[in-house]
Amino acid sequence: MGKTTLYMYLKRFVRNIVRRYSEEYFRSPNQDDINRISVENKSRGFPGMLGSVDCMYWPWKNYPSSCAGYYASYKGEPTIVLEGVATYDMWFWHAYFGSPGSNNDLNVLNTSPLFDGIFDELAPKVDFQAGGGRFDMGYYLADGIYPKLCIVVQAYKKPTNERQKCFTKMQEACRKDVEHAFGVLQAKWHIVRGLVWDEEDLKFIMLACVVLHNMIFKNERRDGACRTFGDEDYRVYRDIVPRVAVNYHELKHEPLYNDLRLRLANHIWEMFGNEQAEEAQ
Repeated sequence: MGKTTLYMYLKRFVRNIVRRYSEEYFRSPNQDDINRISVENKSRGFPGMLGSVDCMYWPWKNYPSSCAGYYASYKGEPTIVLEGVATYDMWFWHAYFGSPGSNNDLNVLNTSPLFDGIFDELAPKVDFQAGGGRFDMGYYLADGIYPKLCIVVQAYKKPTNERQKCFTKMQEACRKDVEHAFGVLQAKWHIVRGLVWDEEDLKFIMLACVVLHNMIFKNERRDGACRTFGDEDYRVYRDIVPRVAVNYHELKHEPLYNDLRLRLANHIWEMFGNEQAEEAQ
């Protein structure tokens, strides 16, 4: 077949993949998913953690010359940004693709629909205990460029004591979940690097790649390699009044952010402090 015909069928293919399978393989987590994710992350020292968020700058090869400046990243080459949220099993729960590479992670977050479910009061409740306190909203692990929101937890930039050092080490290790998922996604799908695609076509191609990525990992779980949980493993606290943020300004509450990070640092120190002390010796 000719190049034009192949391109036409490719556009149809990726659009059908997105429309037919997104509801199952590219959706927001429901309450059962939240419970399963929470149990696994609790064993890693982060109860209530929903995943880690980061951005990947996807190189755009053979880009139109008119887009060179608009899409140029800090490295000078045109890129398109993929913002993603992934969990320990490399499943993408969120993917926002299309921002020009001239934006940084913070700019992308400001236009991303990541927190829309919280603002609309549609997000499942995540009630958990950490460091003697109870919380009613989940959170994401992120690097230092992200703002100090009460649902985003970062490592200490300059840890001053052993607790902070322990927390920073564990946070950076768990935050690699999304980087690992990005690496696998980039190794599997080279298609968006090839030709000069229309911007809308690029978005459908990337979303189709994410859907197929999740589909593959769901199929691989059938061999029992991925841990499953029973109802007896879930510990969801319901004896508090839910506090749902209604706007961005409520999320941007530094005292709540500091309290959550401090309690998580204490919780992780209680779980892993002795191991860290033995390694230091």
